[in-house]
Amino acid sequence: AVVSTQSTGFMLGGYRKVENEARFKDRDQTVDMADINIYSPVAGTWRQVKATGCVPNRGSGMCMAVNRHFIYVFGGLTVNPTNMREFSNTLHELNTETLTWRLLSPSDHKLPSIRDKSAMVYYEGGVWVFAGWGTRIDRTQHNSTFVPDTSHDFVGWNNELWRFDLATMKWSAPCCTGNIPSPRAAHTLTMCAPHRAVLFGGRTRERRVS
Repeated sequence: AVVSTQSTGFMLGGYRKVENEARFKDRDQTVDMADINIYSPVAGTWRQVKATGCVPNRGSGMCMAVNRHFIYVFGGLTVNPTNMREFSNTLHELNTETLTWRLLSPSDHKLPSIRDKSAMVYYEGGVWVFAGWGTRIDRTQHNSTFVPDTSHDFVGWNNELWRFDLATMKWSAPCCTGNIPSPRAAHTLTMCAPHRAVLFGGRTRERRVS
């Protein structure tokens, strides 16, 4: 994923192509989250630096948001130290001035399901996460929908909205009204005005949304 802070671009995580490999098979093909690629549009140059601290597991499909010099990374399909793939619902913070990672541990047990390919923005003291692909959700919490995968009904697409308050360190699921977007993954969510975010695209099963 790529985000920008002021006049600098940051690229984190993802897969790298390995020569003569048709499919992604192992840990070595995912990018270490300690390896931060930084782009300067003024100089037109890339450089790679090493971050420290509580580094997230390597993987792909994370979503990111920015506030000042902090980058927030949520979820994803990660690869743990034993080389096992697993969905995640952890939230990490990267201080781009000190290049230090920090795990933001919730102060209670209410949190989103594990998922990847969500979208996230920062707004008024918190990060907001919408939708994604992962395990079945608890639809008793608020007005949301789950579309199961046709091959495995315990995973699928959702249209949940979650907010993590950076002051209280708590997740909450706001009750949504109006024309709620359908469940999806691999979409974008972008702040375009002081109190407005724009949702675009995504996928549910074989259907692409535009």
